[in-house]
Amino acid sequence: MDPFIPSLQGSVARFSTALRTGPLDAPVRGCPGWDLAELTRHLGFIHRWARLAAETAGPPDASRIDAAPADPAGLADWFDRGADALIGTFAALDPDGPTWHPFPVPLVGRVWPRRQAHEAFVHAWDAEDAIGTVGPMDPWTAADGVAEYFEVIVGRIIQRDARPAPVGTLAIECTDTAFHHGSNRLVVRADSPLDVVVDPTAVPDAVMSGTAEELSLALWGRRPLATADTHPLVAAWLAYGGN
Repeated sequence: MDPFIPSLQGSVARFSTALRTGPLDAPVRGCPGWDLAELTRHLGFIHRWARLAAETAGPPDASRIDAAPADPAGLADWFDRGADALIGTFAALDPDGPTWHPFPVPLVGRVWPRRQAHEAFVHAWDAEDAIGTVGPMDPWTAADGVAEYFEVIVGRIIQRDARPAPVGTLAIECTDTAFHHGSNRLVVRADSPLDVVVDPTAVPDAVMSGTAEELSLALWGRRPLATADTHPLVAAWLAYGGN
């Protein structure tokens, strides 16, 4: 089984629990203007959209996606159905087989469980934060979420929005666990605003450090990084945000 499927399962379970606890009109500070109901519609749609992309290896046909129910009472069941179907699709997915996705990385199946695990991970925190029940986050998933942010998400933001990335070389040091390559340090180099690469040989201009949870939430603009360096490059990356 893909290692990100258990992570995805855990995050959607946490989200579902928060959703069923409510209230649905609780504001989501990580997504300004949204409440818990709107966050649920978003993540439930993404689950269905990603499942179609993985199943068909092509851009999803939105007409095949069942809309969220008009009655809020049915929202939790609708969310759970979509999450269960997504996990079932990923369990049968060939990690090295062809797929379609909109990210600037190889078009292979393994991209999807990882991407959706991190999507659900951040939004599970959003949901728990909205209703005041935030619990500790899994360090392994959080650390990989930091790596995936630079390996996948930043390139997507640059590609889609032409949003320039901070120029310079940043080292991200995780204080409680290692990244997927076995080291607690990830070095990211941007020689130009539209070209960001992970380069372990590069000499950093600045260092950003914290626990995996702190780093992940800070990069996604959810919570300030208490140990943030005052270096302009650190500040620029913390202000860059997600997609």
